[in-house]
Amino acid sequence: MASPLRRARWLLVLAALAVAACGGTDRERTPATSTFGRGTEVTYATEDGVRISATLRLPPGGATRRAPAVVLVHQLGGDRHDFNALLPALGRAGYATLAYDIRGMGRSNGMVDGTVFRPGTDRDAYRATMLRDVTAALDFLRRRRDIDGERLAVIGSSLGANVAIAASAARRGPAATVAVSPVAGAAPVSSLDRRLRGILLIADRAEIGSVWTLARRLDRPKRVTLAQREGHGVMLLPDGSVQAEIVEWLARHLRGRPLD
Repeated sequence: MASPLRRARWLLVLAALAVAACGGTDRERTPATSTFGRGTEVTYATEDGVRISATLRLPPGGATRRAPAVVLVHQLGGDRHDFNALLPALGRAGYATLAYDIRGMGRSNGMVDGTVFRPGTDRDAYRATMLRDVTAALDFLRRRRDIDGERLAVIGSSLGANVAIAASAARRGPAATVAVSPVAGAAPVSSLDRRLRGILLIADRAEIGSVWTLARRLDRPKRVTLAQREGHGVMLLPDGSVQAEIVEWLARHLRGRPLD
């Protein structure tokens, strides 16, 4: 039978292991944005009455000055957390972020009148209406006193990249746009007639050809970047070189530097 001293030592060891295990679980569940704050849950309405749920994060010192801001548009099958790997880099660079759930996904599944949002059976028509989510996001940010409404950007991934590109063509669109793995030929980009401008496109080796085809429709300034990682959409965001390209593009177009 173990002595009381030995039992006490084992209890201490077990307690330490339990604490370490809990700590590891917490770190896994804590998003990569912990240094950027957990953010504030916000909602806003689109012009057609969809209630969009989003997380707003302000950079350090953002409460005391008007910060430039970035709207984040996730890909199909994802949600606002798709951009967790990118948020710390944006926060350190001084940007506020508004990451939202696309209509019909995540928590953006209701209308302002209390009914349930239903996307309908026409897939292209549904995708085209996603542009209204971005327009409402930009309007929401422009109404805030802690956001500089003249320095707004949109970053999208996969189909969200198509939505971001379409937003760049809007009358009151963003001053900078980043499209990560845009989908060739998909709405809403495929329905645009006007030429687009001011977009950074990012893709891996498998997608770079189709992205270059899309880039030929764009006026300057524009840039096409080959990611060092392999993957589609948000899978490219942990790439440090991709993050650096995004931050540099935003700095060039949102902080008063000359355009390309």
